[in-house]
Amino acid sequence: MKVRMSDGDYPEIEISGTGVEWSTLAQAVRRDGIVVPCESDADPHPYARFGHQIVVTHASGQKVRFTLSEEGVTIAGDPVHLETLSRVISALSSPLPPGYHVHVDYQGNDHYIASDSVPAILLHLSQ
Repeated sequence: MKVRMSDGDYPEIEISGTGVEWSTLAQAVRRDGIVVPCESDADPHPYARFGHQIVVTHASGQKVRFTLSEEGVTIAGDPVHLETLSRVISALSSPLPPGYHVHVDYQGNDHYIASDSVPAILLHLSQ
């Protein structure tokens, strides 16, 4: 699994993985305090940098929020909302064409993503 991200005025996150990696992350977001290590390449282009980990934090009563840190990405939220995210992530573990992706960001009246969450792209890679 890889995390590429950009900070600044328009922060964005791209998390990419194979079906097996997405299955693992789907299980991880159901558990508080999990740290998922991520690998990096030589060049994060078109993003500014790589993240080295994804940290999952359960926060009762909170909508899901993706945030950036020096180490990588934190995914925090109420376990009920994280379960919804887990189902979205789990769908990426299915046989899909490489490049298939899902945007996870605030959509106005969205029921589970916080308005200040950093927009995230979840990208399916080939097996």
